Amino acid sequence: MSQDPCEEIVEKKYSELMTDVSLSRKLTTCLNTKIFKIDGIIFYYEKDQVTIEFTSQFYNNHEQLFFRGGRPSDTKLEKFYDTMITIQKKLRKDFNFYVNTLPSSTNLSMKVKFPFGNIPQKQGEDIILRDLLEYLASIWSEITSELRPYNYYITF
Repeated sequence: MSQDPCEEIVEKKYSELMTDVSLSRKLTTCLNTKIFKIDGIIFYYEKDQVTIEFTSQFYNNHEQLFFRGGRPSDTKLEKFYDTMITIQKKLRKDFNFYVNTLPSSTNLSMKVKFPFGNIPQKQGEDIILRDLLEYLASIWSEITSELRPYNYYITF
């Protein structure tokens, strides 16, 4: 029986991971296995937001969605970006996230930022990771639900 990768960190404060590399790694494992469930993303932790970056590995893993004739398709990449922007606008009332960086055939990268502004239990950098994880899980669930009608199934 495997241990929940989030269990030992949920009561920690977000500000603690800014100075604790071990905690940062544990949060990354937790986010990868319990919330985002995507190969090929990188996490960045900033004072008041979490950012995920869809890397070239992500796009290569989903070649059927983003490639044409064995090469990255600017048209397909732009369609994914536009879809994410549409979802961002649709969910704006309830959730706070921003899609940055239009991916292209020469730059297979896109960032999505999750500022902490809409977290109900937010208390500056002292937000408890349990609250952050619940918030990110809610946002990501909504985003992936909104992606399905466009035939984007991007989690494993």
